[in-house]
Formats: sequence, C-alpha cells, structure tokens
Amino acid sequence: TELNGTLPSGLFELTNLKYLFLGDNGFSGSISDDIDQLANLRQLTVSENSIAGTIPSALGLCKHLEFLNIDDTNIEGTIPE
Repeated sequence: TELNGTLPSGLFELTNLKYLFLGDNGFSGSISDDIDQLANLRQLTVSENSIAGTIPSALGLCKHLEFLNIDDTNIEGTIPE
C-alpha cells in the first residue's frame, strides 16, 4: 500500500526520531520548515515521491543528519550547513 498526501505535521512532533524512510510513496507538497524539530534525525529518505520545492534552510539545524535521499523528487537547492 502506498502512502500519499502531504507529509503529516505530526511527524515533526516526534523529536526523538532518528530514521525516517518515506521513499517510494505518493507524497506531495514540500518539506516543512518544522523539520528542525527533528533534532536527533540521522537519516531522511523521501525519494520517489512528488515532493517539490526547495530544501528548507531549517534542515541545517538537524546537526546529526548524516544521510539525505531526495532522488526522483522535484526538490531543489543546496543542503544547508
């Protein structure tokens, strides 16, 4: 079964989340600036979705992020430091 719609805002309340794999689904919309609430996030995969927009600058506040997979999306921009 494929998940679809926008990324649920409740995801960003999971502040201890370390690994988030949402690839190969039907998600659309963009990555919220609330991504910075996931301070412990180490890996984020949203590949193969209809997500678009720019990489939020707030992603730079995820200091533990080691891996980001946005292949086959419409996300643009540079990864913030």
